[in-house]
Amino acid sequence: MRMPQHDGQPTEATMQPDHLPCTTHTLGCAPTRTAPSQAPRPCAGRWPEWRRWWRRELQHGLWVLILLGALGPRAQASTLPGKPSIMVMPFDLFDGSADQRPAILAAQQRALLALPGEVNRALRAGRRWRVIDNSRVRPGLLALAGDYAHPTLCGLCMLKLGEQAGVDYVVVGQLRKVSDLIIYLQADIDDVRTHQVVDHLLLEVKADNASMLGRAARSLARQIDGSKAFATP
Repeated sequence: MRMPQHDGQPTEATMQPDHLPCTTHTLGCAPTRTAPSQAPRPCAGRWPEWRRWWRRELQHGLWVLILLGALGPRAQASTLPGKPSIMVMPFDLFDGSADQRPAILAAQQRALLALPGEVNRALRAGRRWRVIDNSRVRPGLLALAGDYAHPTLCGLCMLKLGEQAGVDYVVVGQLRKVSDLIIYLQADIDDVRTHQVVDHLLLEVKADNASMLGRAARSLARQIDGSKAFATP
């Protein structure tokens, strides 16, 4: 049955094939969802151009994937939360032993001064902390040593120095020598932001010589690595 003509315009039944719009079944053509104001896109001769366009887009996508793969680990590392920072303050000595010979006291002081550095080395090896050396606040420590016989007893002073250094935690400790045979190394981990004691650490030292104090420093670092500081929000 032939469709009637209207105003001299071709009807649907009389349209030529080259006027047909692209369909999803036409090779090389995308589905057409054009606005009414847009003319249908003819399909004839478009396959080579479409293939070149597809090759260009594919190459661009591969370069993007390669770039993302190269930057991926670095970008991921930048989004991970940073390690908490910590500063080990100088240790105080509380000596109640009977042996007060000058040579023994001098050796004790040398070992005590080396103690923060030993703890720092062990903490850096554990890689859980960003360790900041207390030399950053040396002027403040020297001022405290002139004002206090035992500066670590001024906890607020240590927290203020930690704030100046911009660290998250400070370790404030003492070597307590009850007798020649009973020696303890104790330390508090203080939160610089909240001014709260996060953890209290205590271990027994068999002797106050450099070798035993070095071993005690490594044991203390292990306790700091496993402290409650990592359980705080």
